[in-house]
Amino acid sequence: MNFADRLFRRPAVADVGPDRRASGASGGRAVVFVHGSLASGGMWKSYAGAVEPQFSTRAPDLVGHGRNPAWPPDRRFRLADEVAGLAGRVEGLCEPIDIVAHSYGGLVALRFAWENFDRVRSLMLIEPTCFRVLSDPVLGEGAGAERAEIAAVADAVRQGVRLGEPAAAMCRFVEYWNGPGAWRALADDLKDRFAGQAVSVMGNFDAADTDEMPLAELRDLAIPTLLVSGGRSTAAARRTTAIVAGLLPRAEAVEIADAGHMSPVTHAGVVRPLVEGWLKEGRVVPQMAA
Repeated sequence: MNFADRLFRRPAVADVGPDRRASGASGGRAVVFVHGSLASGGMWKSYAGAVEPQFSTRAPDLVGHGRNPAWPPDRRFRLADEVAGLAGRVEGLCEPIDIVAHSYGGLVALRFAWENFDRVRSLMLIEPTCFRVLSDPVLGEGAGAERAEIAAVADAVRQGVRLGEPAAAMCRFVEYWNGPGAWRALADDLKDRFAGQAVSVMGNFDAADTDEMPLAELRDLAIPTLLVSGGRSTAAARRTTAIVAGLLPRAEAVEIADAGHMSPVTHAGVVRPLVEGWLKEGRVVPQMAA
């Protein structure tokens, strides 16, 4: 299975999907895995397997991804809507839950925890795209270059969608996160699928940009949180992760030196032990963060 297949794989019926549970874990702890834009719950299959049966697991598809339908075009999409959908999909799990989330999924998880403090035991956020911190006059002081960097990507996605060029929009998005040539390396069927999700990705940017969660209140979100970043990720992602780590009162931060933004896929051999150590022992495994 090549990089693109692992990164964007669509879950089969028996795969990790909207409602996968572990056998033998009834009444025990539960972990929810949340993917980012253009991915699906299927990306977490090996991670779920690593913590079962000690944990029951669920890896829902976010709106417009995997088997979850796109948002109605005549209704404004808000981050609060995404969070409400996630809340519905974790009903029935033993609470408080642990959440492991990546990218846009990390932002969704952060907002979920802010709304549902007593329902969350811990967070592990891998480069959450809480880019609003870059625009905050205090938190984002000196982050003008990073702010302009991610704004250019969001604008390119929006322009591509509005001009009826969704493939161009997704080319810009994919190559921002995965490097030059990443789009060209994708199979044609994946390019077509991603082009079909361009509106959803634009919606993710819009939802993130217009969210009204008070950033200052994150200072009171006293949930044990592990922030993970990649040393070779984009400047905007690294700066955002560092700011979020500084806001959360019980946060720890680790960097995987040779990883980019897609570390859950490209560096699964490092990230998976981090997930296991964090969930099972409540600590970082230092040698795994090198």
